[in-house]
Amino acid sequence: SIARGDRFSRDCRGCGVEHPMRRVVSTSCGHVVCRSCAIGADECPICERPTMSNVPLEEPLDFSRDCGVCHNQAPLHRALLSSCGHTLCSGCALQLIPEALSEDAVFCPFCSSESEIVFFVEEVIKPSFFIRFARFVRRII
Repeated sequence: SIARGDRFSRDCRGCGVEHPMRRVVSTSCGHVVCRSCAIGADECPICERPTMSNVPLEEPLDFSRDCGVCHNQAPLHRALLSSCGHTLCSGCALQLIPEALSEDAVFCPFCSSESEIVFFVEEVIKPSFFIRFARFVRRII
């Protein structure tokens, strides 16, 4: 994704705080907000969907988006494991599903905790040429 030119915002879409140190993911909708917006909230501050729970997003100190499984740098879509907050690219998350079907559970590839997969939504602030072109084509078709 970085190789294509994509850039992602870390800003909280709930309150606008730039680069919050702690972010959480709503398990009901996948939106990412700062911890302050999530504390005590009964609904997502972005889409107002009732919030089942918010999971702290485990991020490295350098805020890198690299997938720890396949080492893809800054994947376009990522997923979170609900029990531990570890993240991986959506491609690696999808590969966990067949295992989950056979074992009736998903296990984190980093810490082995039993989890649910939550695909989360991150804002692309500078999409690559390819994404911009695809949006253009959709508008004219």
